[in-house]
Amino acid sequence: MNLSKTLQVQDQIIEQLRKDQNALKEALNAERAMLKECRITNDRDLKILQREKLQVSRINKQQEIKIEELEKEVSYLKESLIMEKQNLKSLEKEHASVVKELKIKTSKDFDKTNKQEMIIDQLKSEINDLKDALESERNATNLLIREHNAEVKILREEVKAKSAEAYRELKERATREREEYKEMQEEAEKTYNVLEKDFREALAAKDEEIKRVKAEAKWIQKELEEQIRTTLKEPAPVQPAAPLGTNDFIEMSKFRRIKNEVAILKEQNRKLLNELQLLTEEGKITELNDVESTDLISCDGKNKDGGDQLCKKSLTIVPNEKQSDLEITRMRPTKSFLSIKRNDTYQPYTKTKTEERYEELKKTMQILRKALQ
Repeated sequence: MNLSKTLQVQDQIIEQLRKDQNALKEALNAERAMLKECRITNDRDLKILQREKLQVSRINKQQEIKIEELEKEVSYLKESLIMEKQNLKSLEKEHASVVKELKIKTSKDFDKTNKQEMIIDQLKSEINDLKDALESERNATNLLIREHNAEVKILREEVKAKSAEAYRELKERATREREEYKEMQEEAEKTYNVLEKDFREALAAKDEEIKRVKAEAKWIQKELEEQIRTTLKEPAPVQPAAPLGTNDFIEMSKFRRIKNEVAILKEQNRKLLNELQLLTEEGKITELNDVESTDLISCDGKNKDGGDQLCKKSLTIVPNEKQSDLEITRMRPTKSFLSIKRNDTYQPYTKTKTEERYEELKKTMQILRKALQ
């Protein structure tokens, strides 16, 4: 009876372990799907930002084209004024030559003087009319130039105002994203510590269960050995019956099957722990490589632009040689790492590989906690 009860208990334990294993696999698949969705959303946000930048660049190009057209018109008007001045000078020269010729003729013919004076008066009136027309044209060109300059100033002011508003909005958005990132990082540290404690407790409980199962198996093996010895020492019964030790051999085969299943579950748990350690070590290496490529603000004080501070913390899990549990270590940023200049252009925030791995580990730990409960 004791043997049957122990075997039933062991079967129940094995079924629970199998269920836990299936739950872990389903949780891992769900986490992978969530990661794919997060990547798709990040790609969409990047595409939207690129479209906005293209629209701003198109508007600026259109305004520059308008300004160039107005400048061409002004240059054309200036050239027309120069040509008119040259025409006036040529007319004045012709007038002077005509006057000289008339004076020469007056000395010869006194009768033609009146006619010549009339012609001179007509020429003078024509010249005055031409001068008045030139002055009116000059005034009109000056008005056009003033209007053009006023329009150019208005356009420049509008462009400056729009660019300042866009820069201010981008700056506010960047500060909000940084604050949200800091809050998320603090929450992640807290949750990670809690999950690590729960995981350690669960591992300790599993180790205790495995030890208890081993002790029960040893005790069962000893009892079976004693029963076999007693059956071999006692004489055979008179009535025909099954050969001695068949039931015992059946129980031993069940025990071996249970023992093999327990060993398989142990190996699976060991593989999961090794995968977690490898992921954390790879995350540490990639984080150190990303540190050199990222641009961060110095933490010594406020920036020149008056922006907020930003310090990046990297969480990594390092296995201890003496102990089986995991320990958390924080990497402190150096001065050379923190004294990188800030770019004036806005760059959208993108998660590093270590942060993605950390989120994956956090989700797996939550699923393990639920499965163990």
